[in-house]
Amino acid sequence: MASALGQTIEDFEIVVVNDCSPDDTAGVVGGFTDPRIRYVLNEKNLGVPENLNRAMSLATGEFLVLLEDHDLLEPNYLEETLGVLRRHPNAGFVATGCLTIDEEDRPLERYVEDLPEAMAGHALLRRLLTRTDCPFSVTAVIRRTAMAGLEPLFDSRYWWYADQYLWLRLAAKTDFGYVARPLLKFRMRESGHYLSDRHWESALMLDRIHKENWHLLYPAGGLCSRWDRMRYEKAKIWTIALIRGGKMLRNEPWMDEDEQFVRAYLSPVGRIILDGVGRVPSWLAAFLRDTYAARHRNKTRIASEH
Repeated sequence: MASALGQTIEDFEIVVVNDCSPDDTAGVVGGFTDPRIRYVLNEKNLGVPENLNRAMSLATGEFLVLLEDHDLLEPNYLEETLGVLRRHPNAGFVATGCLTIDEEDRPLERYVEDLPEAMAGHALLRRLLTRTDCPFSVTAVIRRTAMAGLEPLFDSRYWWYADQYLWLRLAAKTDFGYVARPLLKFRMRESGHYLSDRHWESALMLDRIHKENWHLLYPAGGLCSRWDRMRYEKAKIWTIALIRGGKMLRNEPWMDEDEQFVRAYLSPVGRIILDGVGRVPSWLAAFLRDTYAARHRNKTRIASEH
């Protein structure tokens, strides 16, 4: 809350929607006396997508920002992002680079994409649909007019990942803005959080979103569509290879449950290619593990310097 209130731009409102949380949300909000804060308690638990929809419907501004309870904004976050939207009136939403932090606010990794300040929506749409990662987090600034006709903004079919569906639809109709600096700090979920260690569920849900919305990029199919589907399959193979490689480096067994998810996620050809990852000799696995650990330490040092 403090990072949101501490912006260099002061003309904004904060709407806190408590979705019947068992924690002390009311007490935390009550500790602030700023008149820009509005607190709303849902009569019943709505779940993530519907709660976000309600929060967006209660906001009254020209621009809307999604801010999760574990995110921190740099003081110039609004100033920088709104500046992009005003310089590029065709951009319907804008995001920034981010820095991941741990439970003690210590920096972990820095994520800044090599993207221009203004990017054609179609180019972002293609990137989102042919890769398994998203170049920005759920915390983004959205122009209210860009959301017209997209109701519901967050579709309950896609649960926690409904923001990915929103980004696809926004990119299909408007351009995108980006600030290539880490103006957002994203706190990693604490160990034991109910969203931790759900990489398989995440992969399958995001794959579903891709498949069900491929028509946004290629409504009529064609050669380009087939080529990009091959690119997407390659990205999925790499994603699973990283998961399997990570298990191998941590000396964790590859379980029957893992195989079941892979069969649901990859094509037959992809599964054959993935099999090769499991045949890496132990000496090479140890080398890769040490290399990865050294790289992670270096990323942490770089993040600390920034």
